[in-house]
Amino acid sequence: QWVSDLQISLWRLGSINGRVLDERGEPVVGAAVRAFSTVLVAGRNQFVGSDVVSTDDRGAYRLGDLMPGKYAVSVLSVQSTVLDSTP
Repeated sequence: QWVSDLQISLWRLGSINGRVLDERGEPVVGAAVRAFSTVLVAGRNQFVGSDVVSTDDRGAYRLGDLMPGKYAVSVLSVQSTVLDSTP
């Protein structure tokens, strides 16, 4: 069946991009970055995370395919311990 005058509304997806720098202003390479938005679940606001992306050699990141809304961007903390004797 052919249908004429059909209109389909589509969301225009957005992106957030930026750079992660350390306390000296140097780029942080390989840092994990994630955006969080809030949604109403069972009558309470809950944080929902986007995909995790990593920064490149310039400390730059891009979070894509985001629905319209407000986001909090977070650099995920990863702590590791390495022995002094490790070359």
